[in-house]
Amino acid sequence: MPFEKDLNIKKFDTKASLFIKNLSKDWTHKELYELFKGFGDITSAKVSLNEHHLSRGYGFVQYSREEFALRALEGVS
Repeated sequence: MPFEKDLNIKKFDTKASLFIKNLSKDWTHKELYELFKGFGDITSAKVSLNEHHLSRGYGFVQYSREEFALRALEGVS
């Protein structure tokens, strides 16, 4: 059977995504979300964790629209 794409799945918008670095080892997904939620609608906020569930020092924030990501860049710079 050939592969069929699910048309209901929204494609990942790289222009609405932010890579966040220099996080301390104790950062959580919730803290990352709380820091960036004021700039717009967040669809995902994740801190990369090691095997001990500590931050690897970076994370990702995905906004629903590019303009929110741009607003965040301006706001935290």
